[in-house]
Amino acid sequence: MNKNTPIGRRGSLSRSSLHVSPAMKGGTLPQPLKLDDAIIVNWSYFETIKGDKIADICVKHVANTRSTEDLNARNLSDLDDLHVQQREYCYAQLVDGKLHVLEGWRRTNQAKLKQCDLTYLVTEDELSYADWLKVVKKLSEKKPHSPRDQGLFYLDYMRDHDVDISVCADVHKISEKTIKRYIVIAKLSRTWLDIIFDFGTLSHTDFALLKKVENYFASTVKESTPSFYKKDKSIQVELVNQAVEKGITDLANLCTDSEIVDKESTEKLKFINEVFFPTIPVEKKVTSLVKMNKNKFVSKEVKGDITTFKLSQMPKELLDQIEDLIVNYK
Repeated sequence: MNKNTPIGRRGSLSRSSLHVSPAMKGGTLPQPLKLDDAIIVNWSYFETIKGDKIADICVKHVANTRSTEDLNARNLSDLDDLHVQQREYCYAQLVDGKLHVLEGWRRTNQAKLKQCDLTYLVTEDELSYADWLKVVKKLSEKKPHSPRDQGLFYLDYMRDHDVDISVCADVHKISEKTIKRYIVIAKLSRTWLDIIFDFGTLSHTDFALLKKVENYFASTVKESTPSFYKKDKSIQVELVNQAVEKGITDLANLCTDSEIVDKESTEKLKFINEVFFPTIPVEKKVTSLVKMNKNKFVSKEVKGDITTFKLSQMPKELLDQIEDLIVNYK
């Protein structure tokens, strides 16, 4: 089998060997999931897994791009009542005696923490890896997987299959540029979760700010460490990593002291931006050069090191002369 395109195979786990929720017994199965004429997923049955069995039976599907590394009690707090009520069932494929979770990985992890039962809608269908990717994307539309999730997913794929970015991009039908952008996000320190709590709320622009701050910490240690670039590469990396971790930890303490830590992510990011990259107001000076009336004028605007000339309703001959001067300027 091609290691780059894993195919699911029906497992041996019997339906009767697991606890089935009384609420789901005899319930009507949803219609098959149809993405197009070529991709159809048929649902076989509901399966309720006891809380103390989830870790043994449920694993993340190979096509599920939701990350595990960033999940913790804090960013799973929106599921605190999962032990009381499961509002929607999860989706899984039965593969070799395990339920491979297609959608509902956050709930699966919360159920592990809470030791509460969780119900899955199970398929026994066999699809290609490429088709499962499309199924996962469709099932996850209500809470799409973040750029961070996808970056960690691609890093794991390349490591597990021993392939480079070009192969990974070809398998997943996306550009190398996109994968590289996701990987930059995936390599951000997990310590940011002490401030942001949930990477899933951030946009590419937000992640860019966090990367910019990490670069600031890195450049500071490089400039302050004697003979930094003469040191062994591994020592350079270690020094940078230590500086980044310390910087983010100090920033987390600053956020706590300022009470910004309890604000929304947008407020936190605004605070971080102001701390590291404050906006310095630049005075704008406008000089009138020619003024015939309020609509016909020539003015010069200077803002910092940028000079702009504004011409309003000037004669065409004058505008042509100015254009020639600009074109022929050397």
